[in-house]
Amino acid sequence: MIKKIFKTILFVVPWILFFYTIYFFTKVHDVSDKNGHSIDESRYKSNFLENDQSYIFYSGTNKKIVSVSKDKKISKKELKDNSFSINPVYNDKVTFQVNLKDSLLTEADNFTTDQKILAVSDIEGNFKVFTELLINHKIIDKNLNWVFGKGHLVCNGDFFDRGNDVTATLWLIYKLEGEAEKQGGKVHFMLGNHEEMNLRGFVKYVKLKYETLAVMLNIPYKELYGKDSELGRWLRTKNAMVKINDVLFTHGGISPLFVEKKYSIQEGNDLVRSYLGEDVDYIKFINPRAYFLFDRQGPMWYRGYFGDYKEYYKGSSQKEIDNISKYLNVSRIVVGHSIVDKVKPLFQNKIIAIDAMEENDPRKQDDDLMAKSCQALLIENNVYYRIFSNGKKEKLL
Repeated sequence: MIKKIFKTILFVVPWILFFYTIYFFTKVHDVSDKNGHSIDESRYKSNFLENDQSYIFYSGTNKKIVSVSKDKKISKKELKDNSFSINPVYNDKVTFQVNLKDSLLTEADNFTTDQKILAVSDIEGNFKVFTELLINHKIIDKNLNWVFGKGHLVCNGDFFDRGNDVTATLWLIYKLEGEAEKQGGKVHFMLGNHEEMNLRGFVKYVKLKYETLAVMLNIPYKELYGKDSELGRWLRTKNAMVKINDVLFTHGGISPLFVEKKYSIQEGNDLVRSYLGEDVDYIKFINPRAYFLFDRQGPMWYRGYFGDYKEYYKGSSQKEIDNISKYLNVSRIVVGHSIVDKVKPLFQNKIIAIDAMEENDPRKQDDDLMAKSCQALLIENNVYYRIFSNGKKEKLL
């Protein structure tokens, strides 16, 4: 009897695992609606298209550039060289040139510098405010070229969603990376929760024009940033955590459980890159240690520095922050993700929150509206400043 049960188990379990795996792989390739369900493609009509430039797709050695013009026409052309121009939606008089990189290398996650560091977070496709900040603080000039020399620019996650200029903003950062490196500087594009949501095809906060384009191209939304696209390949080289001198930059935060589970910065980044774009249920099934990094207490999602988070976990204590800082050998952790009224230090200056939204900002009243300004963090000669998109700055620490 026992042998019969054992044989049955040996026969049934592999089939369960097989169908379970097929389910997840199928789910990963679904186009999803705002609640993660398969969408009704009939609701996506061409009149929902808007100007959007541009996407580069690979097929073998061939490159195709796909754009949407102001008159809502989709253009698909062979890209014969490695150069193309981008016009952001907010101002069609603004143009910049992008040169494709010869190679895309996995980013390092530990740097030392005696130069200025500017960190900004949660731009969410707001090209106008982003470039105003960079121009007014002399990171770029009026032609959108890098003038920050050997300085470091940290784009601390959540540059996707909500805005009409996600694509142009990504290409600008892509372009600035190459220009910064030629001058001895560095651009760090960090992965936040909105980056990882978009790459796995979760579209709750995505503007309809991006979903519509994917449907018109007859591809799942996530394939706009898939492994056969230049932006997708570029994003898969990025980090969720970067240490510059003795300061850690990450989008959400480092939870006590991250320390308890004994992750290193390098292991965390390697695992995030390995599973970026996969369905989270699939990750949970195939690699629970990687899944933690995509969950509520992982570095892209954690909110514990700002109090209790719903029923999921308690807010961090000073003792826990001290322990996290000691474990990572950092003096401060810079985070976005959780909205504050102004860039400010917390927990005896060991946490600096930079996702700032002023009280009179339009997005305070309507989450679908674009912010009219932003704040950021500037570190210069070990002095910390709260800076504003209009060029002003205030000493913070």
